[in-house]
Amino acid sequence: MSAAVQAGGVSLVVVAASSGGFEACSELFSLLPADFAAPVVLVQHRAERPDVLAGLLRQRSGLRVATAIPGALPAPGTVYLADSVPQLLLDADGRFVDSGPASSHCRADDLLEAAAAAHGQGLVAVILSGRLRDGALGVVAVKKAGGRVIAQDRESSGAFGMPSAAIATGCVDDVLPPEGIAAALLALLGPPAAGADVSCLSS
Repeated sequence: MSAAVQAGGVSLVVVAASSGGFEACSELFSLLPADFAAPVVLVQHRAERPDVLAGLLRQRSGLRVATAIPGALPAPGTVYLADSVPQLLLDADGRFVDSGPASSHCRADDLLEAAAAAHGQGLVAVILSGRLRDGALGVVAVKKAGGRVIAQDRESSGAFGMPSAAIATGCVDDVLPPEGIAAALLALLGPPAAGADVSCLSS
């Protein structure tokens, strides 16, 4: 497990989104302080180039926005764009690695599974608005590793496919709108609850 994992706190947040996800991401990140004490990695299925997305997010958030670079160790207070490399994963030390070409529909699943192995209970997965099911298998891995899972609620989602698929696994701890997700992330920076409920579906 990565040395970056800190006992009693969140060491990494992975956010997955697709259709309708940019609006949710913008609202969520605008509510997190510039000194947010964990790195954030964003998997956003989209048509825009990473530099375009980075520019848009910088206009709406005080967090630093950067493209993920293989070999780099994620730093607190920074949102890293996963789509800057073909398939972004994390190694056992928590550093970014590029596993090469991958099908776009499973980007979040693959990253969440790698992040769960590296960060364990220090990982928080956030599944935002989007179609299809990407992230559902990943949140099972997160929960089994002792991490926490948050999904966007139906009312605030532009598309409820991804949150719904995650919720159906039984591994989602909270279902919230973006402002609630921001509040939950800030609250989770304190000591984690003792034990984790892993009574969700196996992958």
